[in-house]
Amino acid sequence: MMTITAPPILILLTALSLIPPLSPDERMALSSNTRDDTDLIESSSLDILINHITRSWDRASIQPEEFLAPSLPLILSDPAQFRADPFLITGTLLRIDQNPFGRSELEIWIIAPDHLDDVETEKPSPKTPVAVLLPADSLDEKTAAQLNTRYAIPTRFFARLKVPPADKSIQHDLALPLFVGRFPQFAPAPQPHHTIASTAIPIPIIAALVFIAAIAFIALRLLLRRSNQRRRRCAQFSPYDDGESESADAHLPEEPAEALDMLRNRAEARK
Repeated sequence: MMTITAPPILILLTALSLIPPLSPDERMALSSNTRDDTDLIESSSLDILINHITRSWDRASIQPEEFLAPSLPLILSDPAQFRADPFLITGTLLRIDQNPFGRSELEIWIIAPDHLDDVETEKPSPKTPVAVLLPADSLDEKTAAQLNTRYAIPTRFFARLKVPPADKSIQHDLALPLFVGRFPQFAPAPQPHHTIASTAIPIPIIAALVFIAAIAFIALRLLLRRSNQRRRRCAQFSPYDDGESESADAHLPEEPAEALDMLRNRAEARK
């Protein structure tokens, strides 16, 4: 069985971030007691993550830019590898479920995440809905829950759930990633997605343009050089060494005999 490891950048940024870390005992308990692919949540492991977030996270110190955007295909393929890792869930609020698991102090937000790229293939991941479990004190008057509104929510990944689809024509359960978060914030409208490949000029085209420009420059230099050499040769063999112009021929007399005498006199004068 192939083991999928977390990207090195995720490990590095998690280690260097200011997000309060889980203790080794908390991570061990989450790893041992959390089951995936079930619609039943073990309260003991869930409470570990909820208590950690409510105890160590405060609104002033938790900054969304400290959290990475998740690669949902990667997380769903091997949820144990990403258990309790921090992620920023950004997307549109579709639904709110009150009193999940019979607990009135919690609620679940169903989020349609924004366009996310798979960190390995760099291709768009499917728009898998995500569930974010929020303690009741996560909201304030400035961040009242509003459906069809975009939010950015700092979270930690908890488990992969199997839930029945709303569409009865689908015969299998759906995989739904569950995150535990706090302090959702309104998020601005997403920017159009562009990749470097779609906006930059390919390198081979740039190289071809540079090559053509160089050939044109060299050809122009050669033409200018030959033109200058031709002018020098004409100046060396010109019969008008005294500086007179060929236009002087235009002042010859109309009578051939007189014109011939004038040319003979000019020739004798130059001797």
